[in-house]
Amino acid sequence: MLTSIIEGSIHLAVVPILIGPLQVLLAILPAILVAIGGVIAAMLKPASIKIGLQVLWRNKIPTLAIVAVIGGACYGFSYLHGFGGGKAAAFQGKTEWAMYRGGLDRRGGGRDGAPDPVGGGEVWAFAQKFKTYYSSPAIIGNRIVAGAAKKEVFADRGGIYCLDAQSGAMVWEFAPSDFRATYSSPAVSGKYVVCGEGLHLTTDARIFCLSFETGKKLWEVKSASHVESSPCIYTNMVFCGAGADGVYAMRLDTPPGKSPVVWHLKSFRDMGLDSANTFHCDSSLAAVNGRVYFTSAELHDGDWSGIACVDAATGKCIWKVDTSMPVWGSPTIISNRLFVGMGNGNMVESAEQYWARKQQELRKAGKSPKEISALAPKYAAGGELWAIDAITGKTNWVRKLGKTMLGTVAVADDRLYFAGSDGIFTCITMDNELLGQWDAHEPINTCPAVGSNHVYVATDSGRFFGLDRRTLKPVWQTRLGNGALFSSSPALGFGHIYIGTPERGLVCMGSPADQQIEMVWNGARGGHGNYGSVDGSFLPAKGSYSDRWPKDFEGDLPPVSGSLACLNNTLYVPVTFGSQTGLAAMAVSSTSSKLPETNQWFAATVLPIAGAVAATTSRVYFVEGKIGDAGRKLHCVDAVSGKDTWQATVDAGASGELLLTTSHLFLFGRNGELSCLATKGADAGKTIWSTPVGAGIGVPCLIGDIVAIATKEGVAALQSSTGKPLWKQSSPKAPVTGPAANEDVVVVATADGLAGLSIVNGATLWSLKCAPSSAPLVTDDKRVLCTTADGEIKAVGWDGKELFHLANAIPGMPAMLLGDKLLFCAQGEFTAVDLSAKNEESRWLEITPDFLGKVIAPPILANGFVYFVTDQKGLVSTKQGKR
Repeated sequence: MLTSIIEGSIHLAVVPILIGPLQVLLAILPAILVAIGGVIAAMLKPASIKIGLQVLWRNKIPTLAIVAVIGGACYGFSYLHGFGGGKAAAFQGKTEWAMYRGGLDRRGGGRDGAPDPVGGGEVWAFAQKFKTYYSSPAIIGNRIVAGAAKKEVFADRGGIYCLDAQSGAMVWEFAPSDFRATYSSPAVSGKYVVCGEGLHLTTDARIFCLSFETGKKLWEVKSASHVESSPCIYTNMVFCGAGADGVYAMRLDTPPGKSPVVWHLKSFRDMGLDSANTFHCDSSLAAVNGRVYFTSAELHDGDWSGIACVDAATGKCIWKVDTSMPVWGSPTIISNRLFVGMGNGNMVESAEQYWARKQQELRKAGKSPKEISALAPKYAAGGELWAIDAITGKTNWVRKLGKTMLGTVAVADDRLYFAGSDGIFTCITMDNELLGQWDAHEPINTCPAVGSNHVYVATDSGRFFGLDRRTLKPVWQTRLGNGALFSSSPALGFGHIYIGTPERGLVCMGSPADQQIEMVWNGARGGHGNYGSVDGSFLPAKGSYSDRWPKDFEGDLPPVSGSLACLNNTLYVPVTFGSQTGLAAMAVSSTSSKLPETNQWFAATVLPIAGAVAATTSRVYFVEGKIGDAGRKLHCVDAVSGKDTWQATVDAGASGELLLTTSHLFLFGRNGELSCLATKGADAGKTIWSTPVGAGIGVPCLIGDIVAIATKEGVAALQSSTGKPLWKQSSPKAPVTGPAANEDVVVVATADGLAGLSIVNGATLWSLKCAPSSAPLVTDDKRVLCTTADGEIKAVGWDGKELFHLANAIPGMPAMLLGDKLLFCAQGEFTAVDLSAKNEESRWLEITPDFLGKVIAPPILANGFVYFVTDQKGLVSTKQGKR
């Protein structure tokens, strides 16, 4: 299967991106080489060498010190790099994930008795050294083992990692400098880990056997092709495909210095048959009852397509079944029945695209048009699922599919779960009776993971779904990425999903229903620590204009009056348009960026909504009216109907800024006071406490049981349950934003820069001079971002040390910080910054006055789509753009 996947991903994805720069480089390369050669020649003249040595000798002590410092830094970095946060717990459980997807039923986990995850975002992500994981993770006790990759034009690196399943902390790594990028997924049994290396263009890939306890290499076998196959461990043997080099059988406990290979099959003759047909095996093998089962796909002249069963001890043929289509899928075996999918096309090419490319190859090989036309039926679009008697090799039934099936069937409770590149996910009985189907509307070429009540699947573009096993209706969906090819299949365990991604590393996500924390859009831009997104979705590498609302807006006044909010596929939009003033709730899609023509509901108000909107799954909160307006109110409306549940008066002079939690609402609603209101039960809407604090600035910040606030007098901290003042720090320079905090430091922006205060007593820990902040502070666990009045974004660590700064930002418009991706509004565009690649900037979306207008409300991200507001287009939605 990965022959097609990797060939397509390298040739179709990487090269077009780099070909322009490469052509420029090749054009000027001769001049560069001449210049470099001249410099080297000058440096190698005897006189130059003598002068250089004299200078070094006169400065030998500083030179030695510098060399020592550089060497020590390099050693320290190499030692520390690769260690994750947290600490790995002691190993618990059984060391058994003997083949791809965990066992013969290919369920992908789900056997530990833990409840199925039904929601939630990212728990942890591991992306040290490598961000790309083509392989599928293996779950062994409380350990995760997976293979990483970095495959580029000038890079071919990879590694195998063992992580703590709960914390993501690294237990060990195997990443020697000559280990190539891998798709092969590890097999683990007892004290052994076996995994292959190399993508399709590799011609000397190896199969490695490592110690499960330490990750140290025990032995390796070198092939004459690539090893995209995932090994299968059976008794004291391991079986693995090696692409065009056929199939290997190896002994696990091979003594040092001895060859592990027991037998090697490259053609039918090696199996004891009178035929020269060769094997191309990229699928994963299965072994049971002294037999080994493997599949082969025709890729080159002489290759065989079919399924074979051989003796585990000798490799001699027991039976074989010929197929008319390439078989990239791995066999699933249950109750002496074997199930395997096949078809034309691959992960990056439809059958039509593959056939077009094949015709070019045939023409180059000298085939006539008539000969090529005769082959067209063989390469026609379509796929099949076969059921075969594992003992005799007799075909029981064949199910026709709309398109090719590259993934593997998962079996649970005598039900078969599988999908194809047409996006149709199917459940049938063992006897081919249809039980249910669901359409993802895009290709699914990965394998499902099956839990007790749910089944999980990822699409090619990174959309992830949890489906109810009975109805196949989605109960949980999120987006893992955008556009890049997803080839990792999910693994299920500990109430979480583990899956590899092309850009975010190995990700652990989700939690069971009884562990779900109610999703909350806390207030302005999702609240402290969210800053525009609460669903954990991934920012597209580039944006493209998609849609606008209202469609007929051509007026002078913007139709959207406040900040956007989005929760559970509902977009909340403060509206002042025509005769409508209030809050509109719009149902948005997790798969489309198109905006709805009609509202889900509309909550009318007398005054426009000027501030933030906060929401839970059941209630939505907002303040109508701006500072100075008479008749201001705090509204609590039902999230389903939009009807008022309760209201509270807001003073004309109060800021009206609010912060929502699952059970409380903190509000600057009275002049000079911060109030805490109950949001649940019979006391909903009632004031629990109200504390005089002065004129509030910005949004309160909740850290544990402490509420930090900024006022015109300074910064203060209150006990969240009682409102009791804990400390107050007066400042000669009044704060200009609300506070941001972690467990140790409260950061606030003032007229002359940033200040970090102790969360314990308010003492000043550090200060940093810069232009005053013009927008709320943005933070994550590493840094604090300040957008200044002079159009600069300053990033500082929580210790006050400046990390970097960016220019050309629009004052007053806060950035959106999403892991190592940053999106900010610049002059004429949204600019994306990759913080993991030396802060590399790129135009994300053009927003010139002639195109979209001026951005007047900051962007938010939901389901991988960005929404924002401009003065000319109103509400704007974006989608994934072309790089």
